[in-house]
Order: sequence, then C-alpha cells, then structure tokens
Amino acid sequence: MDRRKFIVSTGALASLGVLPRVAAASGAPASRTVRLVAQATTIDVGGKSARVLELRGSEGNGIALKGGTPYTVLVENRLPEPTVIHWHGLAVPNDVDGVGGITQPMIAAGATQAYRFTPQPNGTHWMHAHVPFQEVGMLAAPLIVHDPADAGRDEREIVVFLEDYTSRNPAAIWRGLIAPNAMADMPGMTDPARQDLNDVDYDAYLANRRTFDDPQIVRVERGGMVRLRVINASSATNYTLDLGALSATVIAVDGRPVAPFSASRIPLAIAQRVDLRFPIPSTGVFPVTALREGAFERSGIVLATPGAWVPKTSGRASAKGPIVGYDFERSLHAAHPLAARAAGVRVDLRLTGLMGRYVWGIDGQSFPMDSSKIPPALVNVRRGDRVVVTFTNQTSMSHPMHLHGHAFQVTALNGVPVAGAMRDTVMVPTLRSVRIAFDANNPGTWMLHCHNAWHLQAGMATTVKYAG
Repeated sequence: MDRRKFIVSTGALASLGVLPRVAAASGAPASRTVRLVAQATTIDVGGKSARVLELRGSEGNGIALKGGTPYTVLVENRLPEPTVIHWHGLAVPNDVDGVGGITQPMIAAGATQAYRFTPQPNGTHWMHAHVPFQEVGMLAAPLIVHDPADAGRDEREIVVFLEDYTSRNPAAIWRGLIAPNAMADMPGMTDPARQDLNDVDYDAYLANRRTFDDPQIVRVERGGMVRLRVINASSATNYTLDLGALSATVIAVDGRPVAPFSASRIPLAIAQRVDLRFPIPSTGVFPVTALREGAFERSGIVLATPGAWVPKTSGRASAKGPIVGYDFERSLHAAHPLAARAAGVRVDLRLTGLMGRYVWGIDGQSFPMDSSKIPPALVNVRRGDRVVVTFTNQTSMSHPMHLHGHAFQVTALNGVPVAGAMRDTVMVPTLRSVRIAFDANNPGTWMLHCHNAWHLQAGMATTVKYAG
C-alpha cells in the first residue's frame, strides 16, 4: 500500500488527506454503491514496518459521500475474525448502526454486509469497528459527507485523522490493565488536578498514519483558503490541536455547525471532530500539531507553500500537552440549536469505576461487551420525547461520552447552564458534570458509552431504548 494515499471519494481520486469537490445535485439523487474492505495492512511507523488494520475503499483509507444521496455500503470482512462497522456521527436507521448483538449480527470472517442509508448530517464524521480491540488495532477511517451547496466554494479541503498506534496485542494490554494490584480498593482521587490522564502508553501517535518525525506535507497556495477537518480517531488519547502561527475560524464540531469564532488551540477529546477555516497568510511553512494530553508526544501535518523548505520536525514537544477541560466547550454555541421545549424524560447517570481494579461502568453497572446478554437500558424514552441526561463523573479519569443515532446539545457544564454545541460526543472531566438534551426522533435501541476503547471494553456503557 502507498501509505500516502489516504482519502477516497465516490468517483474521484483523493490522496494525502486532500478531498475532491462534490458536484452539485441535479434532480432526484440516484442510489450509489460504495465498497469497503476491513483488512490488515502494513504501514511505516518511525522507519519500521507496522501491522495495522484498515477500512479501505477503492482509492484509499476512508470514503467521502454526497449529502442527500442514498448509498449502499458493502463491507467485506477479510479479517480472520468477525467485525462490525459503526458510522460515527451519522443518524442512520437503527438496524445499520453497526453494534453487534444489538443492532445487527457480526460480519463473519470472509462475509460481506450491506449497509443502506442516506448519510446525514453533512459534515466531518468517521467510521470504525465497534469492537474495542479492533479499534485499538486502528480499524477506522474518515467518513466525510459533503454538502452539495459547498461545491462551488473556493477552498482547499484537508483531512487530519489522528490515531494512537501500539505494536502490542490489545488482548495482552488488556490483561495487564485488569491484573490485580495494590491499589485495587482505592476509590480514586478526589483532587481533579491529580487526575489519571493516560491508561496506556502507545508506541506512536499518528496523523494520516504518519508520525510527526516524518509528517505528511501538504502544499498550499499563499492567500488560499483552507478547510481543515480534524478527526480524533484515537482509541485512548485526547489532544490539543495547535495551529502555531495560524489563526482559524471554528465552523463546526462533531460535523455540526457552530457560531463561528477564532481560535489557534483547540482541545479534541477521543472521537470528537472539529472543522476549521483559515487563509494561508504568507509564503512559508505552517505546522499543525496535535499535543498528547499530559505528555510530550505529538503528531500532526505540515502545510507549506510551493517551494518553501520544510525543516525536520520532531514527534516530541518542548512541553506537555494541556489537560482537556471545559474552556473550549464554553465557547461553543450551536448554529442550529434545539428548539425550546419542556423535557419529557430526565435521567441522571453516574460514571463510576475503580482504576486499580480497572472496573468501569454507569451507575455501578458494567455492560458486558463480550456477551449477548444486554443489561436493562438506563435511558428509556418514547418517540417524540425531549430527553435530558446529566453525566456526573465520579472517577479519576475523564470520559468522552458518545450517543449513537442522535445529536444532542450541551446545556450545562458542572451545573452552569450554557447554550452549547450540537454534538455526538462530549468530554466529562474528572469529578465534573455535563448536561445534554436531545430529541427522541430515531427509534431503536442505541448505545450510549465512553469512547475510550479500554473503558468500553471494561463496560462503561448502557443503552437508550425506545418503548414499543
């Protein structure tokens, strides 16, 4: 595989994270078919050959779809074990959401599964195996839904796909995490400043499957406009995006528009996305880096004007990455917020766990990821309900909480009301709370879980279940 070929469109070549234009719609959209292969592949990590997993389309790792067009996505499983693919951020019908044993059977080794849906909303999304160990193995890829109305926009579109890579077998890492230790009975820290930041140290932190010691270099025109789509597809790592000399306009998070504002440092929790728009101000070189939370490692890409000499870069920063908290979240306001209405359902969920025993759950209940027995749903709704959920984190770690099949609005941070962003994943910091609201408009049984793959494997999950 040419590791520099990255994104695939439905009908046009894409590489190096630079996406193609999408033609404007004309008449009723015809259904299209896209093929994806779940398989193992080899990439270069730090000058060494590394075996990883990929979701490969006809042109590269990922797909770009056209908003408003119905698709059949055929997923062929070339792995030696079952898999299942989740369309993270899309409001798909429940039976194609991609959660084995809940919304569909697993895709057997050698089998092909058809997923039929019209992708919505337009925006920056991604897709990944809903099997924690396979997600650790990097079975994930970008999924961009283009708005046909943007077809004439004069801008360079670039995707940055962040991942954490380990050469170790995920099952072996897991055995180490759950092994008994002397701190097993400690309830966790009570000082948020001393929170536990990283369960696992990975071999490398990648952007578009390359380290920052050998980054992707994208040539951009002086004065040209760039739209940067950044996706944190890491299995257990939060970052702060550092634009250096650039100042960007934040235009969307989790694929949904926000009231625009300027920023040069943007925290990005596991599974979150951000869309940025900015001009290239002058001739030169402009690194865009992702700083690992609480550590010196970083990844990223380099934007450079034609002919500009790019100096050697390093995957180690001079200072530790910031701790991801509330400050950026407070700055976000949905461009299209939920309509004001009374809540029909209110649920308080405690995020619980013991670091020493490595037991994670919601309200003390652990969801068994390796069992067909589904615990009772902790969020029960009827179609049409306005649902308000408050997450209270009682543990020593932060938790990125993800709701399938719906978008929610962030409405309070630690009890303080906000008119926040529409999201599908929100970070709940240590010993803090977050309140969200969503409309029950997509019937089925849906996962609600922490998107740290190790916490999900341990059982920090529940379901949202519609009556009837």
